[in-house]
Amino acid sequence: MQFGIYTDKAYNGMLTINLKASNGWRDWLINLMCWSRNEVHAGYKMELDRYYDDIMDTIKDTPELLTAADKGTLISGRSKGGAEALLLANRMIGFGVKLCGLVDAPKCTRYWTAAEDLTVSLVYKNDIVPRFFPWFKSVAKTVQLGSRTHGLSVRDHEIATTQEDIMYKLVEDLDD
Repeated sequence: MQFGIYTDKAYNGMLTINLKASNGWRDWLINLMCWSRNEVHAGYKMELDRYYDDIMDTIKDTPELLTAADKGTLISGRSKGGAEALLLANRMIGFGVKLCGLVDAPKCTRYWTAAEDLTVSLVYKNDIVPRFFPWFKSVAKTVQLGSRTHGLSVRDHEIATTQEDIMYKLVEDLDD
């Protein structure tokens, strides 16, 4: 997880929180903890429950981050981090969340979230991960990046979550 302060355009000076994609066997076990009768992916919720107080303490104990949070909060994540970003944004909605951005995130909830109207999900080409966990729903406005053909691709997921320059270029092209 990374904390920062946005320094460009309309979101200048706002707090940013970025949650990372899966990295290592522990994260893959968390991904697999999706078989619950709960309304939310059990693994992602468990991890958020475990670290939420630490996240809030970090913000409250860091004057620069607290000042930035007063202007607004931007939350983002890639893959597993995207799903967790949505759950975090929903929990922090009263903390001034302005935007929640997901990059190739799996679905993680069965219900409408408070952050749903603020959430944008970027999907690269034929990435398979945003189709994971079909018993959950997609609660974000989805933006397709790159041409979609047929089939589903693990390779497209790898590209989207590791080659940032490709994703930045595609997002910049949306502004044109």
